[in-house]
Amino acid sequence: MYPRPMRDDESLLSRRSALATLGALGAAPLAGCVTPTGGAPPTGTSNDDDASSDDDDATPDCVVTPYQTEGPFWFDAGLVRTEINEGKPGVTLGIALRVIDAATCEPIPDAVVDLWHCDGSGWYSGYPNQGDNQDVDTSGQTFCRGIQVTDSKGRVTFTTIVPGWYPGRAVHVHAKVFLDGTSYVTTQLYFPDAIIDEAHANNAPYVDRGARDTRNDGGGGRNTGCTCDSASAEGSGLAGLLLLSVAALRRRSRPSRF
Repeated sequence: MYPRPMRDDESLLSRRSALATLGALGAAPLAGCVTPTGGAPPTGTSNDDDASSDDDDATPDCVVTPYQTEGPFWFDAGLVRTEINEGKPGVTLGIALRVIDAATCEPIPDAVVDLWHCDGSGWYSGYPNQGDNQDVDTSGQTFCRGIQVTDSKGRVTFTTIVPGWYPGRAVHVHAKVFLDGTSYVTTQLYFPDAIIDEAHANNAPYVDRGARDTRNDGGGGRNTGCTCDSASAEGSGLAGLLLLSVAALRRRSRPSRF
């Protein structure tokens, strides 16, 4: 069943409470992954909940969010929810995304945003034969996966944990954007290496995994998705406000449930 869009006043984590939650994490917002040419990100990428809507009427040229493969661990979990970590341990990560039209920078309402990533140990839910010895089986599990529908300002929010790592890949979060049941964006989100280092240091379960083997500039060019160039990890977690810019002709796969 296609999840209905939530009204601005009834989202599981409203815009105001989402910003309050992100602020409570004690971390500054991430820079937008795409930016209007020659200017700052559109309204909705700052933590000023009462910001003027004048920028919503602007029509600058925007950079399309780069495509990056969904990888082998996506499946249609069909879970419409804000909190996606299902109690998995790790440093709290709050993500607020805004989906915009690449041609106009206008927000896109009613877009379905699908987010998924590995847990703090580097394992994805729903698959066998994981881990260094291929002996980890998470079949039937759904942690660190969730779907939200954008509001009239193109916004969704997720609460999860900072991902762990697995060999050959920088730390990342996967994202897909669906419009009318068709996938228009498939990408991966990255965070500054220094921030990941701080989040992983002296925190379980990351310390049990040891130091990661790949940073954002490694991986043979595979770490080239939506890279955010600033963030801070202070207090109890990490928070980010990110942009995903959609070009109407970037069609990819169609999940069966839409």
